This record gives sequence, C-alpha cells and structure tokens, in this order.
Amino acid sequence: MKRYLAIDIGQKRSGLALVNDETKVATPLLVITCQTDKPKFIDELFEQVKEFEIDALIVGLPIDLKGNQGISASDVQLRMTSVLNRLNKKRSIMGEQALTLEYVDERLSTAQAEKALKMADVSSKNRKNMRDAHAAMVIAQSYIDSI
Repeated sequence: MKRYLAIDIGQKRSGLALVNDETKVATPLLVITCQTDKPKFIDELFEQVKEFEIDALIVGLPIDLKGNQGISASDVQLRMTSVLNRLNKKRSIMGEQALTLEYVDERLSTAQAEKALKMADVSSKNRKNMRDAHAAMVIAQSYIDSI
C-alpha cells in the first residue's frame, strides 16, 4: 500500500497533507514557508517524507476554469521536477526507492479550504497560517477519491 503526501505549491508557502493508509482520509500536516528552490524547502520536505515513510507525492496542478493548463501549471511542473530530482537524489544516497509524483487538478482547492476554515470559525489570522495545508488536504482527498 502506498503512502501519500500531498503538496499545495505556492510562491512563498507550500502546504502539506497526509493520507491515512487505512481510512483513505487526508489531513493537513504543515506549511513550509519558503520557496521550492531553497535548500530549506527540500530539507523540510525530505524530513516529512522520511518520518511518514512516503512513497508518492500528490501535487496540485493549477488548471483554469476552462480546464486548460497555463503558465502556472507549467511553472508547478517545472519546480516539482526539480524538487523530485533533489529528493530522490537524497533517497538514493540512503538506499531508498525513488518517490513517484502524481498531479491533481487543484482548481478551487484554496477556496474550498478557506470556506471550510471559515465555517469552523477559525480567525482570519489563523486561517492564513492554515489555508495552504488545508488546500493540500483537499488536493489529497480529491486524488484518493479518484483511485
């Protein structure tokens, strides 16, 4: 059984969410507050991958409302190719298998996360800190529900 970690990639912050192997339910994990090209991002992501014994990454792909991939989607794919290569290089050194990568349409995931946090009566300050991890949870749940 594969273990999944979902990522909502952002320019300044990226949210992470885990998928429970038994229940197939996604839960928000944390937010990494730096750009994906920074060593800190790779180090923090690698620690989560190692701690939770992750086999595959699920990444939200920004698709427009017409269903087309634009510049943002290409940017995410380019950045995630680099991230995946760096993670797998570290895993190879440790004798671990390479991670796989799946993309999911993330259309409206941040809006869904924001709405859920508002309904839970989370303050606007706390919503800002939690939104990206909750968006990753929406992305993860969408993927899990589709398989």
